[in-house]
Amino acid sequence: MAISLEINRPNHILISIAPTKPSKTSICTTKTLFSRDFVPRPCQKGSLTDLFYALHIIRLRIGKFPDKRFFYQRKIEVVASSARKILSSKEVTSPDFRLAIKKICLFLNRPLSSLLDELNISELAPIEIIEHLLYKKLYDMDFCKWRPQEPIYSLIESLRSNGPIICSTTLTNSRLTRSSTLHKIVIVGAELVSKSENHVFYLDPLDGGHTLYETSYEKLCAHSVSIPRARGCIEKALDGESTSWGWQNPI
Repeated sequence: MAISLEINRPNHILISIAPTKPSKTSICTTKTLFSRDFVPRPCQKGSLTDLFYALHIIRLRIGKFPDKRFFYQRKIEVVASSARKILSSKEVTSPDFRLAIKKICLFLNRPLSSLLDELNISELAPIEIIEHLLYKKLYDMDFCKWRPQEPIYSLIESLRSNGPIICSTTLTNSRLTRSSTLHKIVIVGAELVSKSENHVFYLDPLDGGHTLYETSYEKLCAHSVSIPRARGCIEKALDGESTSWGWQNPI
């Protein structure tokens, strides 16, 4: 997997991410980490798994054959994959959600109540709990500093400082078919051309991040959805500092 800063100007940033993953037979060592054999990254499977597949686009992939320096990262990869596979079936039930959450909690060796207290969240839907456990506890990601009520320069600087942003949106795309309007995307670039023209670039887990999509900053902001921390908190932010709109820093 190759991630690089393709364009880096004050008013334009674009992060290039190759749509690949290491092959199943690749050995992961410090020497081969970025020189392994790669294959195309798969498209999203299952309507409730976009949080996993969005993470696939930007995270470091270890694979089945790591050396001892990457054993712990591989264990994280395995438990995340186990939770994802549970939610990949067509008919996901409440026991499936509980099992996915249980697998993550067992790996962390912590009861769910303790983890929720530590994350300062409560009364979330199961899929929202899994999002916090996956991003924050397994992959040590943090909330991004960017907020849609700020000018586009805030987004540009956030991408420059902390890399791609995984966020939830209700953006629709005629080139992709969805079973739900609310979904994750990965923001990888932004450009301010003039006062009346700007562009935001993003990847979509539904096609495995193979296509660079474009929208306007105004449209992105209008369709952005905040990260819920309590039931009913999926809303347009009015309280600024207390509301987060995306995740960054997967490594």
